[in-house]
Amino acid sequence: ATQATISCKVTGLTKALDTVQWVKADGSTITSGVADFTIDEGSLSGDGSQTTSLTVPVAETDQDKIYKCVVVSVEHGGAEQSKDVNLKVFSK
Repeated sequence: ATQATISCKVTGLTKALDTVQWVKADGSTITSGVADFTIDEGSLSGDGSQTTSLTVPVAETDQDKIYKCVVVSVEHGGAEQSKDVNLKVFSK
């Protein structure tokens, strides 16, 4: 197994997201730098989108899992919006 990176793209922005979080399927919030998870919040790009990514450590890539990308954008009303991102495991 190898580490994997999954991402979540948010569109329709004129300024960077206020909050970016990744949550495990069990509801626990992932902290970047803890247990070898790495979160890259991304930055606003010219087309009004921001792509945040989560690098998942080898220990967590043994089976298919769902991670949730949770973002808050004050310009979109400040409500949390979430999207499920599937981590698919390709075994040889």
